[in-house]
Amino acid sequence: MKPMTIILAAFFVGTIFLQSSAYACQCEPRSLPKDREGTIQKVPTYEFSWFSDADKRGDDQHCYERVVTNKHEKHNLDYEWQVAEMDNKALPPNERDRMCKVRGAYRDQPVKGLLTYGRNNPPTNTEVWKAETEPQTGETKQVTTFSPLETMLEFVFEVGTRRFRNSVLLRSFATIFETSGKRVFRYSYVLENLLENTVVVSWEVPGLPERIKADPELATVVRGTETGLAIELKGVVGIPLGHTHSPMFGTFPVYFFEPSGKRIAKGSAEAYIPSRR
Repeated sequence: MKPMTIILAAFFVGTIFLQSSAYACQCEPRSLPKDREGTIQKVPTYEFSWFSDADKRGDDQHCYERVVTNKHEKHNLDYEWQVAEMDNKALPPNERDRMCKVRGAYRDQPVKGLLTYGRNNPPTNTEVWKAETEPQTGETKQVTTFSPLETMLEFVFEVGTRRFRNSVLLRSFATIFETSGKRVFRYSYVLENLLENTVVVSWEVPGLPERIKADPELATVVRGTETGLAIELKGVVGIPLGHTHSPMFGTFPVYFFEPSGKRIAKGSAEAYIPSRR
């Protein structure tokens, strides 16, 4: 692969990287509401924990953190935590997966759902704190304000003797312009690799695969996988998109792949997309 190409309109550069410091997803110190957590021990194969919290960040923001930690000394963990929008087929011993978002007010009660793991094992009940505005995966909502959206995803998985550590920021922006009496919306999607090693990731925002495929400057970072297109992420890549339709936002899956193209882990991130009117 050639070196990573950065495709960011000048208008967005300052906005994107100034927001990074404001939105950096560090959730300490802990605050209300009380976190939700649990530990599962099934000797000799399984020992892991789950964690969900929403901590105060300023007057109108909260830091939402979801973590799965494999505490076993020898065995990988295969889990699916659907209500938290996380899964991993091979979380190594003594490693964790983490998803973090900065959003507005939380729902009055945590959302209840199941975490399943391993083969032929019963599910465990969990509770996950979510923002009032946070939709389920694949849902979209009409919006009138276009605050930057940012999600940090940290996933680890093991394939054979190789361990893959991934840490990625995904950002989505929407801006409105008036040109000759016509309103135009500019969308920008930015993926930033926070580690030195290359990450292969697919962010399944509607319209992005087509946009990536049609852009010759992105061709150097596109990877074919068993499920379609992914990006070989070495640094930062930005994908601009213009549209006359106003924004909606939703939560969409983010997949991580091993080099052969096999999909191993999944998180989710919010993004703006044009309405389909």
